[in-house]
Amino acid sequence: MGPLIGRAEVVEELLALVGAQEDGGPATPLITLSGAAGIGKTRVAHELVAHAAAQGRRTAFACLGEVDPARATGDLGPLARVVLDALGVADGSASEVVDVLAAHLAEASGVRPLIVLDNCERLKDEVARLVAVLLHASRSVQVLITCRGEIGLPSERVFPVPALPMPRADAGRDDGSPALALLLHLLTTKSVPVADDQWDALLELVRWSGGLPLVLVQIAARLRGGLPPATVLERMDRGRLLGGGRGRVAQTRNRTLAQTLSVSYEDCSAKERLLFARLAVFAGGAEVDLIEEVCADDRVDEAEVIDLLAGLVAVELLIADGSGRFRMHNPMREYALQRLNDLGDEERVRDAHLARFSALAQDAGDHWLTPGPADRVEQEWQRVLCAEIDNLRAAMTWSMTRGRPRVGLAIAVNLARARFWWLSGRLDEGSSWLDRLTRACRDQPDLLVLNATGIRGWMLLCQGAPDTAAEVRDSCAALVETLGLSDDPPPVVDFLTGAYLFLAEADTASLDHLRRAARKLTAAWDAGQPVFGDRHQVVLVLGLAAGLLGGGQRATAAAADQVLAEARAGRAELARAWGLWVRGTIPLDHGDPAHALAEFQACLRVQVELGDSWGAAWATLGVVWALARLGAAEQAVRLHGGATRLQEGVGSRVEGLAPFKALTRAALDGIRTHIGPNLFTTYHESGRELSDEDVYAQAQQPPKPARRAAASRKPVARDAEAGWDDLTPAQRRVAQLVARDKRNADIAGQLGIALRTVESHITAILRTLGMTDRKQVREWARAYGFGDAQAEPSGES
Repeated sequence: MGPLIGRAEVVEELLALVGAQEDGGPATPLITLSGAAGIGKTRVAHELVAHAAAQGRRTAFACLGEVDPARATGDLGPLARVVLDALGVADGSASEVVDVLAAHLAEASGVRPLIVLDNCERLKDEVARLVAVLLHASRSVQVLITCRGEIGLPSERVFPVPALPMPRADAGRDDGSPALALLLHLLTTKSVPVADDQWDALLELVRWSGGLPLVLVQIAARLRGGLPPATVLERMDRGRLLGGGRGRVAQTRNRTLAQTLSVSYEDCSAKERLLFARLAVFAGGAEVDLIEEVCADDRVDEAEVIDLLAGLVAVELLIADGSGRFRMHNPMREYALQRLNDLGDEERVRDAHLARFSALAQDAGDHWLTPGPADRVEQEWQRVLCAEIDNLRAAMTWSMTRGRPRVGLAIAVNLARARFWWLSGRLDEGSSWLDRLTRACRDQPDLLVLNATGIRGWMLLCQGAPDTAAEVRDSCAALVETLGLSDDPPPVVDFLTGAYLFLAEADTASLDHLRRAARKLTAAWDAGQPVFGDRHQVVLVLGLAAGLLGGGQRATAAAADQVLAEARAGRAELARAWGLWVRGTIPLDHGDPAHALAEFQACLRVQVELGDSWGAAWATLGVVWALARLGAAEQAVRLHGGATRLQEGVGSRVEGLAPFKALTRAALDGIRTHIGPNLFTTYHESGRELSDEDVYAQAQQPPKPARRAAASRKPVARDAEAGWDDLTPAQRRVAQLVARDKRNADIAGQLGIALRTVESHITAILRTLGMTDRKQVREWARAYGFGDAQAEPSGES
């Protein structure tokens, strides 16, 4: 992103608006940057986000231009998912994604979140509803949107982004107008000179641009192509400015942009125009190989595509982002879609797009563990699928538009088979797609619908929603009967039944069902079906069940060894990490917690290194179990506080699942007895305050034996110095402000934390000091001078 030219005053004014505070929150919670297409709203928003981030604010830039309005109508989930992605929040819960987003913002209020919603034109009503939710979630949240008009909320402050000031009528080459400065910058970076006799035409060309940065970019592209300014001016304005000296023809900025794009489009070759129009079907851009497969036909040869792309980049109708992807600015994509529709080619190209991304998902599901023709391994598949998520969403949406929901359903199923919904932190979205597309196919149930239903039931179990999973399991049973498969149900039915018995009921009967599913998949693999990765997943869950339910050391070890061997052969590091997790349950169950700790820590190291936040939440819990059995009670309870927050962060309810719940309760009950309830609460609260990185670092530490609580310990305040030392730094800051008669809301505002975080700190303070109300805390702190801090408390470290 190049320098921002001519916007210093605009940015300065907006920074003052964004930074102003009032009553503990932003004075202007909702700001709309409005203006014509191409005027630079997005670029200004990026600049504001950079400034806010530099000041320590939590920022997110969510581009809504790729969200299909058909998906968002009546459902804020797709918009909320884009915002969660922009915030870097992985969520695997079964909760509504809007609720997850609201809860996350409530927790993050101390860092004054600034959320940008970019390109809201086509989704004004939905954006208005989402913004209302965001602002209600926390008083400290601030939202900035870019739109060609207002969205109509009462709290909205509309800030029109002006066009760049243009040269005066009598200006010469020394004119300092921002519009001319931008054009000259675009030319000098490519060493394009302006001839002496072309300056008048260049200045008139800048005036003709209307001060729209995107139009100036297009003009620069024509000049860099070797055309002199006078020729470009004649092409842009159809000769009106060169005919009779009548001056610039008045026109709207939207018309200026449309006319500029039309000239750029018409100046392209016939094949470049055709490819440009066809590229509009890609959401979020694409790499060359995908473009070749979707866009090439008897009119555009595949061998020509790379040169045609270069031509479109040269005239700024297309962007090469440096990563191998080609994409369009939103106004250009809108223009390209119009041209594609005019050509009568949209349905055919979108069908080709659907077919190609259906094949991509199929290949990922079949070969993530057994590299196929593309020779991609696990991590490469995850990178590709993450890069193409907008295209995959567009393909699934088009499948329903075209009345072909089974194609879209197969995409969602194959993404699940490739574990994409889990590893990308999008379990809620995957479950939603499976539900939507399955419903669209309910009139004609088949094996695909049955598989999709079973996979969704497994997702719901992973999300900690066993009751809903039970309903889906019953739907599976009904489908089996409808399809006449009761005598020999498909593997997915045995798997879901076993997984439910394992995770919801901790029933060892689950092992028989899981073994049956594994045998059926082995037979299918032997028969030539590409289900190696599917069987791997079933064996993994079988190993987990055997290890946690006492299914026998030999059975657990066999499953772990198989998972690890297949992962190594397939170069699948994340799969190998889960094999280590399974292997860790063996020594945990057989009296060797030190060995179990080493296995869980090795698993966690891989997951953290590869960014698997979902798996890391599970592995950290295993470390807690091992530490508790090693007698490192204080270390274990502090880590459990951090692990609990990690689980909340990714939407995991693993501790609510029966076998995990039993092991965790046993560990924590033992710790509480060992160190006493006061220290337990203190250490647990201090663990919750750790950052993710600190939690992971703590989990890698060797075990440290804990001191035992004194038998005579009573829930009353100890001597002052000891009581102060037992408080965490954050609790001490809260106690100081309580001593000064500050209300909870005032404390939250001064420390920049959420109100419920203050309430949690006060509860922990009371327990640690053996007190019953804040009055006792105030009197104790004042009596010993703890309310008279040398510096006013501010912000959590």
